[in-house]
Amino acid sequence: MQATYKWTVICLMHATNDTTHSAMAMFRDMLSLDIPDDVCITICLRIPVDNVRKIDREYAGPPPAFPDQQTTLFYQVVRKDKGAARTGSKLNMLKEDRIFDITKKEDISNFFQSIVTGKQRADRYMLFTWGHGSAIGVFPFREIQHPRYQLLIMTELKEAILNTFVSAGQKVDIVVMMDCNMQYFDTGLILHQAKVACMVAAEYGIDFQGYNYIAILSGLYGNTSIATFDLARLAINTLQQSPALRPHLNTAAFFATDLSFYDRLIPLINQLGRKLKPDEARNAITVDNYLHTGSDLIDLFQLVDKMVARFGDTWEPALVKEFNALREHMFIETFKGPGLMRPRPNIPFGMAICVPRSKHSYFYRYFAGSRPTLGSGIADTCGQWTDFIDAYAAASTS
Repeated sequence: MQATYKWTVICLMHATNDTTHSAMAMFRDMLSLDIPDDVCITICLRIPVDNVRKIDREYAGPPPAFPDQQTTLFYQVVRKDKGAARTGSKLNMLKEDRIFDITKKEDISNFFQSIVTGKQRADRYMLFTWGHGSAIGVFPFREIQHPRYQLLIMTELKEAILNTFVSAGQKVDIVVMMDCNMQYFDTGLILHQAKVACMVAAEYGIDFQGYNYIAILSGLYGNTSIATFDLARLAINTLQQSPALRPHLNTAAFFATDLSFYDRLIPLINQLGRKLKPDEARNAITVDNYLHTGSDLIDLFQLVDKMVARFGDTWEPALVKEFNALREHMFIETFKGPGLMRPRPNIPFGMAICVPRSKHSYFYRYFAGSRPTLGSGIADTCGQWTDFIDAYAAASTS
């Protein structure tokens, strides 16, 4: 099937009561630009029914059937009518679906399939995920400890991409994540397995101000032949150019990752899993080293640095050299806020991992162990690393 566009930008969004105002700001920026003929922006927006008119003043759907009822709206960004002043674009609602569940692989697959087989098909694709994040998944509904929580697990997103884009001989070139804690080892690995070339995400300090959408889209609109990595660099480099973003970036850390480097990282992290001993690692790590104590997240490269700081330069020098070389090359662009430049015990270097302080850690129980209830699916690829994590969790509990 011949492509209709050079690029289709896919926005997969879950705007909750506490984030709708930020979604409004994103749409305001996006619609301030004149969209060109060879770019498509398609939006899947999950939102409380009561909040829809904050996004779309022309919405005329029925009121909610029950408190906090959710709905999903599908839009395409189009140019304003010729009779109107040419000052930007507008949202064109394609349909509404109050049954669609943004946390279900089947529903996401159907949405993707409608793109690759329909009028929004393109030569290249950029995917924005926008909403709350939890490292291993996006769009969490209720706390993960809640027996009825919902979450789009990254393995489910991977399968949706493989079953639609990749099966059709296409791929998602770049994934830009506006979700907390998604610069995470498992997330990058899973997207690499989904044939995604590049991921842009925050390891630390993100809030719902998000990215400089005007600058990203202006760069894309002005050069639809832009290289994937240049588009990723643009997403990072333009953060500080936005007056609205600057006050929120003091302790933020964003990274653009060349996911092909996971082919080198996988054997390295398995080798690290073989070399690490739970008691030595526990002696090297302090609670202050954790980026997120609730999820027991620590930076992978900082863990290696802490082992060297604790046991000296003679601790696995060849392995440390390889990790340092990888850190230098796999992150094609980096932003660290000025608040991270001062000496800190938990500086993010580019990739979080879970090192559970107890086998009772909810994040470990659900996601990070080699045999969890809803695992990340990395045990077959990184079995020696997950063996260490299991041993570390058990030793930390005793």
